Amino acid sequence: EVMYGLYSSKTGAGVEEIYLRGTGKVVLKRTASYDATPELIEKPLDVSVLLRLLELFEDQRFFGLEDTYYADRPGLRRIVSISAPTKSKKVAFDNVGNAQFERVVSALLFAASLSEPRVSGRRFFQLMGPS
Repeated sequence: EVMYGLYSSKTGAGVEEIYLRGTGKVVLKRTASYDATPELIEKPLDVSVLLRLLELFEDQRFFGLEDTYYADRPGLRRIVSISAPTKSKKVAFDNVGNAQFERVVSALLFAASLSEPRVSGRRFFQLMGPS
């Protein structure tokens, strides 16, 4: 499973998360506030897309990144995690990430948009997606 999530530093803020699952599913999750009922969308995913995405993570040396990159000021925490039978990794960036992280996030968003086009252009999520 590959997960990308956005978490605000504001108390009570909602979350935005994408899950790409090895079972062939993309799950989009958003909440308006911390305790709100999540809105979920589940779509099929071609597993070959997920496999190619994992290759790209390797190419970008994702597994060599530090676990956490803190910002001087609190803001948006962005997390990418991978849970696979052979390895797992979780990387968190506060605000803007480095080039490796941003390329991985862009590829992940593109992969999810193949199953649910509203991922691109911020048509489902408020914060997640291309600027």
